Amino acid sequence: MELVIISAPNRIKNEHLILNKLFKSGMDIFHLRKPDWDINEIKNLIESIDNKFHNKIVIHSHYELCKIYNLKGIHFTEKTKACVNKYSEWSVQKTISVHSIKEVTEIKEKYDYILLSPFFDSISKDSYKSKFNHKELELWLKTSKLNIVALGGITPQNIKKIYNYNLLGVAVLGYLWKSNIENINQAFYELKHCLLKEQ
Repeated sequence: MELVIISAPNRIKNEHLILNKLFKSGMDIFHLRKPDWDINEIKNLIESIDNKFHNKIVIHSHYELCKIYNLKGIHFTEKTKACVNKYSEWSVQKTISVHSIKEVTEIKEKYDYILLSPFFDSISKDSYKSKFNHKELELWLKTSKLNIVALGGITPQNIKKIYNYNLLGVAVLGYLWKSNIENINQAFYELKHCLLKEQ
């Protein structure tokens, strides 16, 4: 399974140093999600990341930066998915967030993968609880031909519960960024190790 890392939405001290270290440690897909940041703040963070890693970054806002910095792709959120047609000709990776199986089945456009959340109770948002029936979800995923990435409450323990779900991967936010800064790399290694064992 793929491991997708999503940025903390807030400002993190020495974030660029942490990100460069994670990329060097094997982070292949990084979603840059800073919903309250303006374009210059996003640009500054991208420019502080070694440009050899720019092709691993998927951006959640200010999509024009994708072409300027040759980023991996763009992600459509609740706020931006209405304008997906505007970017249909862009030859970059395109991903989207949804929150129910019904939403997934209503998608008309083609995406490289779909973030489905909250798969488990969220770590980053205390009140954001999963509403999925996991027996039904597992059965549906085993017949689905879509690339689904599980988001929400992803920990090494929860990854073990979904080894057989026919997922493309898992996306992690809270488990990583709620760690002490010194422990972020350790948390990343635990996640990677868990996924490698699954393979």
